[in-house]
Amino acid sequence: MQFWRSNHIPGGITFERDAAMPAFNQGAPCPLVLAGEHHLIVCYYMNRPMPEFGGTNPKPMSEITADEPCASVRFEGVQDFRFGPPNVDSAMKLLELFPEFKPWSAHVTNMRNWVSDILQAPKTPIAPLHSAGLRHYVLSFHDSTIEVIARGYCVEQGVGSVHAMIAKQHALRERVSD
Repeated sequence: MQFWRSNHIPGGITFERDAAMPAFNQGAPCPLVLAGEHHLIVCYYMNRPMPEFGGTNPKPMSEITADEPCASVRFEGVQDFRFGPPNVDSAMKLLELFPEFKPWSAHVTNMRNWVSDILQAPKTPIAPLHSAGLRHYVLSFHDSTIEVIARGYCVEQGVGSVHAMIAKQHALRERVSD
């Protein structure tokens, strides 16, 4: 159960900003997702200072905008993920409940409801659940949120488009599995 959609948010929940994940572009991070059975790759535009931007004529961004700083986050040991609402405006209500929650940021939370649901799901001998070290990650982008239950992640940074970055990650993934 995602905490965004929960009617009851239990006490004792904390959010810890994940400083190891590069900061998101606050205007248009344009996140793209590539998912497999036990991995998830999220690519997005990173935040960068723009001293020449005075609030007028913003640069239009899309998944194919080139020459922008990008990050690729590859989650490993993924048990579940969700991509969709809320956007950052809806998530602002969390600031009242959790002052440590920061929009446009990545967090690790101790919200265990969803992890508990996964751990209690029926398991087969062929595909046992590898529950050791699962963490609940929350990536709060401008227009959407990605929640991931996984063991960990690694980050790669580059310059280009998020589309090119995810294609590169897909090609690397294919070579590793051959």
